[in-house]
Amino acid sequence: MWRRALALAWLSAAIAACGPEARPAPDSAAVTPPPAPPSTTAAAAAPATESDTSVQVFWVAFRRAALDDDVERVAQLTQFPLRTRGQSDEDPEVVVERASFPSLFARLMRQDPGLAAAPETMRALLERTTALGPRELGPAQARVGALEFARTGAGWRLVFAYTEE
Repeated sequence: MWRRALALAWLSAAIAACGPEARPAPDSAAVTPPPAPPSTTAAAAAPATESDTSVQVFWVAFRRAALDDDVERVAQLTQFPLRTRGQSDEDPEVVVERASFPSLFARLMRQDPGLAAAPETMRALLERTTALGPRELGPAQARVGALEFARTGAGWRLVFAYTEE
């Protein structure tokens, strides 16, 4: 019996040492619910920042121009000289000027970006990438298949492309 009394006294002292903030209020009307689990839907995500919004606006314009084969509009959304290189890190970097861009663009749209098990073209990847998500976005940059985009002084632009050659 004395052991129970000693244990009870020790437990009471331990609880008292925690202070009043550790004890729940008896009439607590302001019960804070647990935080909701993070949402996986874009609609329930945190509000977009100006940068997130501008990259999505850019992406819609770039994607539409590319799928419409509007090379002039795609060129307007590209930073020149455009840097390119092959798929390997050892491949030399090549600089493409605006005058050479139409032929490069045609090749880029036909090439396989290598992201799917089955071969597909960059055009097919652009068709199914209607919006940029966390997978494509980085801080002040984005990548879709063989194309890299960055926020420049002129806004978002295509700044780099990986080529098959």
